[in-house]
Amino acid sequence: MGFSEHQSKAVVKAVDRVIDAASHTFQISLEMSTPDYRLPAGVRCSVRFNPSE
Repeated sequence: MGFSEHQSKAVVKAVDRVIDAASHTFQISLEMSTPDYRLPAGVRCSVRFNPSE
């Protein structure tokens, strides 16, 4: 499974209050378990939230 297909549960720890006007993005900090180290700390990614789970 490549990074583009990686799915995992995480906890939102922090949400940046400033939105980048050029990219329409903002930073969040997530805490998640990665026992196989496939997803190293500090990577940039796109996130889809599913609050119903």
